[in-house]
Amino acid sequence: MQRRHRLNYFYFGTLFVLLALLHIFHVTLIEKGTILNRLFYITYSIGECLFEIGALILLGAWVSEKLPAFAKVLFIVGTFLLFLIHLIDFPLIRIMDISIWYGFSIIFAESFDNFIEMLKASHIELTTWLLLWGGICLTAFMGLFLFFLTDKFSARKPFYFSYSSAFLFTFSVMGGLSFFDYQVSTLAAAPADGHFLKTLPWKTTLLPSSYPKCTLPKPLIRKPPEEWYQKNLQNFTTPALKKPNIYLFVAESIREDFITPEVAPTLSQFKKDHISFPCTASAANATHLSWFSIFHSVYPFSWGDRQPQKWSLGSLPLHLLKKAGYQIHVLSASRLVFYKMDQILFGKGRALVDDFQVFSEQNVDESHIYDAKCMDTLLKKMEKALEGHLFIIFFEGTHFDYSWPSDLVLPSRPFTKAIDYIKITYSKEGLEGIKNRYRHAIHHIDYQFHRFLNTLRSHPKQKEAVVVFTSDHGEEFFEEGRIFHASNLNRAQTSVPLYYRLPSKPFSSPVTSHLDIFPTLIDHVFGEIPSQWFDGESILRPRKKPFAISTRFNASRTPYEFLITTDKETIISRFDKRNDIYESKALEIVSRKDAFDRPLETSSFQDNFRALLESFILNH
Repeated sequence: MQRRHRLNYFYFGTLFVLLALLHIFHVTLIEKGTILNRLFYITYSIGECLFEIGALILLGAWVSEKLPAFAKVLFIVGTFLLFLIHLIDFPLIRIMDISIWYGFSIIFAESFDNFIEMLKASHIELTTWLLLWGGICLTAFMGLFLFFLTDKFSARKPFYFSYSSAFLFTFSVMGGLSFFDYQVSTLAAAPADGHFLKTLPWKTTLLPSSYPKCTLPKPLIRKPPEEWYQKNLQNFTTPALKKPNIYLFVAESIREDFITPEVAPTLSQFKKDHISFPCTASAANATHLSWFSIFHSVYPFSWGDRQPQKWSLGSLPLHLLKKAGYQIHVLSASRLVFYKMDQILFGKGRALVDDFQVFSEQNVDESHIYDAKCMDTLLKKMEKALEGHLFIIFFEGTHFDYSWPSDLVLPSRPFTKAIDYIKITYSKEGLEGIKNRYRHAIHHIDYQFHRFLNTLRSHPKQKEAVVVFTSDHGEEFFEEGRIFHASNLNRAQTSVPLYYRLPSKPFSSPVTSHLDIFPTLIDHVFGEIPSQWFDGESILRPRKKPFAISTRFNASRTPYEFLITTDKETIISRFDKRNDIYESKALEIVSRKDAFDRPLETSSFQDNFRALLESFILNH
């Protein structure tokens, strides 16, 4: 006769109800989709939660019967910890579009130093993080108290079960979900189901639909090793035709459509007076990948091959400018030790840089103070720097939670005093106040740029100076269900300002990207560019590639998901071998959109996309 086990139905029933309500609520927050879509994923959420609780009940019975008493204690703590994981997963998905399990994989892939830098980049105090994680651990042990308390109530009216009955119930749930999926999914599942799937406990259905695939004309080819470039650098003897001062401004998180006469009058006028493009794309929706591609002028797919342990040269374009006799000055409000960017951009020991000042190393003041210090220092240096100087300025104040001085405000734009990160996971109330914080921060960057232009105009000998203004990526405000950046690949997160003041006349082009900045500068200085070194193209020459590519954040690892865009449409794809994209033989087609990020059918993409794909692969 089978042994019967008493069920603590108050405890497990409460866990089930809380989990189900959490995931049902998450489903209802997805704005795109029909009522039928929501009912489908709500049913799926309930079914997956029910199976999860059934499996825990079975496991708990086995632990109680077969293992020592302390194992039961650990099991109870583990069940409550699992509930907390679901709870934490909710804001991570809503804000960053990453699951907690992916978050753990990021942490384990990082060095300790870079993990600390990632926490600092969140603009949340390290002590707050420690208290948060300590609270989570402490709360998990509260599960013990709840279990034994509810067990007393359950014992008053006991309910017993056997292994066979528990197995039958649990796997009936699985079978019912499979049957439900098979019968209803074609009618009720969302065509573009990515956002809905991430609301489910398991982030997938039992019978998931597969993305259409496009076979690659050949595998992606790696760039040559460092030794090849060292040899070609030695053989590069083209003399510089001119050595104008170059000023490259890289701001944090500014998206193109927020550059308006009200918010950014100086930048708006600069855009109007000088060179801009109808469609601009950042190299990625995350800072480190965009910085990498700006200074190396290669796609972020080469990120893994140019880490400091493999690559000591730093930026090849900067090497060419050094050969022309340029002095390189770096003034930064951003912490450049993040992902070892100081070495990746400027070489081992920052050998490429003549003057390196990072004002935020102590990280004790607000970001806008460091932005102003960058500009104060630049204006002083401009007095003596007549030609042959490259100034690289990194602004930080437009990174969330956004920073600006109290005496520089936009009166018509009331803002929230602080960003409530918990509230924005479930409510858009106050969103406009957050956007106005963002506008104020952009307004301050605009003011700093205004100071620079005024000083530049006062120096007649700097009439030929080249000025480039851009940002590393954009910023989303729930246009596609996420907030901030490093989540969605869309125009909100990848469309950035990219403006040139350049004496040379550019060729007309509907699209450009970060990768084109340094090829353009090299072309302007030397009159030619070693194009086989770079994936970017000079805007001073006819464009060969009618597209730009933006990659998605993948922490310290090489990105595998990317957006390929023209001025008319975008297609988001993934390499089928995520851990080694150079072994991939096909791409998964995630979605297709028009120029305004409106969904398009994926059934008719093949011909146009294949031509773009072949151009990308064959010219990489």
